[in-house]
Amino acid sequence: MKKWMVVVSLVTVMFSGLTACGMNPESSQSEHEKQAKKVVKQVKLSVKSDKVETDDHGNFTISGKTEPGATLYNNGERETTADQDGNFEFSDDVTADEDYQVVVTAKKKKMKQKKVEVSVVLSKGYLAFKAEEKAKEEQTRIEEENEKNEADRLLAVAENSLGNADLDRAKDYITKSKYLTMSDYSYRIDGIWNKISAKQEELAQQEEARKKEAVRKKEEAREREKQEAARAAKDRQSPNSGNSGSQNGQASVDKNEQQVLITATGSKYHNHKCGNGTYYPATLSEAKARGLTPCSKCYG
Repeated sequence: MKKWMVVVSLVTVMFSGLTACGMNPESSQSEHEKQAKKVVKQVKLSVKSDKVETDDHGNFTISGKTEPGATLYNNGERETTADQDGNFEFSDDVTADEDYQVVVTAKKKKMKQKKVEVSVVLSKGYLAFKAEEKAKEEQTRIEEENEKNEADRLLAVAENSLGNADLDRAKDYITKSKYLTMSDYSYRIDGIWNKISAKQEELAQQEEARKKEAVRKKEEAREREKQEAARAAKDRQSPNSGNSGSQNGQASVDKNEQQVLITATGSKYHNHKCGNGTYYPATLSEAKARGLTPCSKCYG
């Protein structure tokens, strides 16, 4: 009897030890199976229509239902958050020139996200709007190109002529144009202006040289007149190779002969100074001997 009680006591102690140390195989296996069977719940997501049409300006709206508080994304871009009943709605603009697909994604913490594809259809009104918009853009491009061509032509004329009036005409056209700005042409305009300034300086130098040449020629003419007058006076005063009686007779004739006025280079003889120039006295016979004729003002 005592032996049997000892055996029962030992078995009881061993079983209690195993329980205390957590070595129960059946209990451990049950907890692992529970973890393996745990599944993450997926977000619910549905759209009102899997095909939406744009308005005349390319806007479209997508609406539907998902989990309350879930966040909605359109092609990866955050759009909105579902209300407390899970309803949502968001709008966007088209990003293509033809029908295309967008992906709507619903996300919520501790839940698996869900995606739904929606077709975006471009409406006839929007296509007409885009066609009109492209036509306007093309017209604008043509007008701008024409303005640029005309500005280039006017600047080319100014650069060729190097005239202030032509350059001012080009600048005025650019200023009044619809699409051009002076800043776009400032470098070229400055270059033409520098050329015009250089030309004006060159012309000024040429004009100064011309004036100096005119003064030189005038001084030379005056000097020739003086020399001619001196020679004429010397010829009148030089003695004849004949006798003194002949000299006296000639002097008497010269003294009594009519006196006139002549110039060194003129073709007329005068009885008084009737114009610009240097006048010298001479006898009428001397004047005629030189081929001079009477001045119409003095003898008219």
